[in-house]
Amino acid sequence: MEALKLVYTTIWSDRSKERFEMILEPFQAITQLAILSYCPIGSKLSITDNILYIQGPSWKQSLVRSYNSDKKNDLIYLFSVIKRFHMFYGFLKTGARKNNKELFDKLVDRSKIGLEKLIQTYSKTDGDHISQTLRMYIKLVDHPETFKDVETDKDRGVQIDDVFEKIVTLYQQDNYTIILCLFRLMESNPGMYETYLTSMNASVEPVNNKLKKWISDNIVF
Repeated sequence: MEALKLVYTTIWSDRSKERFEMILEPFQAITQLAILSYCPIGSKLSITDNILYIQGPSWKQSLVRSYNSDKKNDLIYLFSVIKRFHMFYGFLKTGARKNNKELFDKLVDRSKIGLEKLIQTYSKTDGDHISQTLRMYIKLVDHPETFKDVETDKDRGVQIDDVFEKIVTLYQQDNYTIILCLFRLMESNPGMYETYLTSMNASVEPVNNKLKKWISDNIVF
């Protein structure tokens, strides 16, 4: 319950931040979280212009995070990502395409491992509250209905979920196929994760550009 209170306190005390640069498209963000499962401990997440990125561990990581104003509490916004992923992309699992079901299952399984990696990254330096929140997210990935009474964001007559319902159409079947193939390659050769991460980001860059514009054009307060 303490972890859930932390989510409530952070998101609802700074709602303007969640509305703008911190609003994340669920499929893009879950994909990055799943890729994180192949990255070394010490890798962190960064949000820039509504897109989630992975920062590998290096001497410049702290400098880049400081420049981008990245904070560990930004992880709180993954709550909305997980809820919306199941809400808007559940069709991948229930549809007729076997490859889409495989992709959905991989994203769920690997994103949980990605969250475990984040727990290991932050557990030594940041106490229990971040770890508790991330453990709650692991449960949420498996059982999204557990927190069905928690709204993601609703204010001034604007329902962000309505925007994401339309954003789903920006992805084509080819996008899902490419992403699945890259995950299969990472699974067979995890040591080359950086190459596959670069390929993954490049393959969805046109979609990401559309996502950023769509969010900017349609979420106005």
